[in-house]
Amino acid sequence: MKRLSEAEFRNKITWMTFILSCLVVMIHSYNADLFINGEGTGVFAESVKQVQALVSLAVPSIAVPGFFIISSYLFFRDVSWGEIPDKMTRRVRSVLIPYIVWNTLYYFLFIVVSRIPVLSSVAGKGMVVFSLENLADAIINYTYNPVLWYMQQLILLIALAPAVYAVMSNLWAGGAAIAVLLYFLGKATVIPVLNLDALLYFSSGAYLALHGRRLAEKRDGDKAVSRLLKWAVVLACVLLCIMMFRTTHRYANFLTAVLYGLLAPVTIWIALPSGRLPAPAPWMKESFFLYAFHFLIVRTINKAASLVLPHTAGVALILYFAVAAAAVLLSWGTSEFLKRKIPPLWKLLSGGR
Repeated sequence: MKRLSEAEFRNKITWMTFILSCLVVMIHSYNADLFINGEGTGVFAESVKQVQALVSLAVPSIAVPGFFIISSYLFFRDVSWGEIPDKMTRRVRSVLIPYIVWNTLYYFLFIVVSRIPVLSSVAGKGMVVFSLENLADAIINYTYNPVLWYMQQLILLIALAPAVYAVMSNLWAGGAAIAVLLYFLGKATVIPVLNLDALLYFSSGAYLALHGRRLAEKRDGDKAVSRLLKWAVVLACVLLCIMMFRTTHRYANFLTAVLYGLLAPVTIWIALPSGRLPAPAPWMKESFFLYAFHFLIVRTINKAASLVLPHTAGVALILYFAVAAAAVLLSWGTSEFLKRKIPPLWKLLSGGR
């Protein structure tokens, strides 16, 4: 079984994280609430609402679990006990500091915006007052950039990395721990502070890195039989995902929800060519910046557009895709500007990526 070279693996990771970031952007591009109002708006309008609602239901359980799995996989890949403290220290720069800086900047941005009447109505946060207590709340509870809840959970999980490694490094203990997590998630168990499903995805990524690396980093075969087998697996995974998604939302089954969250990003990874992917374009390489910055872009454009454009399904549909593309391009443009003009700020915001 041939494995990907390090360069090929990193190339595939870049593609995967960009795809997941775009899925997150699509979640927050939702604008049916702004442009399609009332009942009896017609078949087309209802179709637009349903498509956007479907994306909002299906995509979060692909993108966020995918990020947890990838973050964990990269952390535990080739790791040993002695390397864990160093990896945790590096994550302070790449995760904790950007989390603090982004939340702080968003807080001060909303302080300024809330004092400009025309912008305050778009922001929708009322008058934002400065205080150390409010600043702490903005950082701890990601008050002004809700998408950063993922980073808050990731920080907690990284703090638990030694315990995760201790359990997941053993093939049988790790498998049993994942089964126990699935059991409690099936019972919709909630624990303080940490999301139990996030722990499942993080633990699964660690388990895969420690015991399934040959399979995860397998290079695609050249023979027709290998390609046929791969796409048969992808098709089977897609059908399973559809079944799990339907079961989840028909019966409010939380177990199938987390199983869907595990399988869906893995399906995307399998479907992506291994060893044959072209080099990603420059605008595909800033997935973290896109993740952290996009919410401001898409909500601002959507809310501002709702003040001046007709409230029709056609406008909603066009904007739905246009703001997603704008988020990608504006995030890339902003990141390039910061790299060249304000490198210290760029390093803080990007975590040195």
